[in-house]
Amino acid sequence: MSWRLASGLLFCLLCALACTAPRVQMSLPAVSTLSAAHGCTVTIIAGDQFPLLTVAPQATTASHSKVLRVYIEGDGLAWRTRRHLSTDPTPVDPLALRLMLADSTGDKLYVARPCQYIQSPSCAPRFWSSDRYGAEVVNALSEALDRVKLTKGYRQLELVGYSGGASIALLLAAQRSDVLSVRTVAGNLDPDAFCRLHRVTPLTGSLNPVNFADKLQYIPQLHFIGKEDSIVPVDIFNSYRDHFADQHNIHTYIVPDMSHSAGWVERWSDLVKTPF
Repeated sequence: MSWRLASGLLFCLLCALACTAPRVQMSLPAVSTLSAAHGCTVTIIAGDQFPLLTVAPQATTASHSKVLRVYIEGDGLAWRTRRHLSTDPTPVDPLALRLMLADSTGDKLYVARPCQYIQSPSCAPRFWSSDRYGAEVVNALSEALDRVKLTKGYRQLELVGYSGGASIALLLAAQRSDVLSVRTVAGNLDPDAFCRLHRVTPLTGSLNPVNFADKLQYIPQLHFIGKEDSIVPVDIFNSYRDHFADQHNIHTYIVPDMSHSAGWVERWSDLVKTPF
């Protein structure tokens, strides 16, 4: 075999391995290191059903507000491939965490979804597939927020949800009385419309925010949508908005040159200041 042929075959093999290499999920120690670099610490809240990972500024940071801004993570690595469910939904790159860390406010909190970073006996694949927006998931996050409010003295919440975390944010807002506003980033606002668009199995165990339009219409909302986002395009927002008889509280900002994940962190410190 000639040297050039051998080199060519080796190059093709390396390319094939790179293309098929598994995506590496972010570990709990890596989250701790990233958080510490931004003056934040990791806390595990032991809920009745799920322990949830949270990140917040260090306790030495004084609070100047009774309003807490809460960032809710997306679906994470729910599926390894289109047909193969993941055994662990921990995100590869926790974008909601990075958005929180880029936010200059001191009164902020990041909340991971059930079974992300921490596997517990309650974890079952349905909680990151068919039931990912189910009542048990929403209640787990709501319970964690109640505990943080009680511990830290906050009275009201601003919710920020990334991707699938947007549905969770809206579902929380629909059932709580302390939510001042909701921001979403590349948000899956209408899971039924999303499943139809991508021709995937409906989320039979999940709730859909559109079914709570009568409550959500009173909450100011700002939905950031990437103009180049092919995963959650503007059609999903349009489907969501069409369920509201009163749309005056529902606002959108279509961000040019933005995809589903790339670019948001770099621009978030300015975008988060966008008025409703």
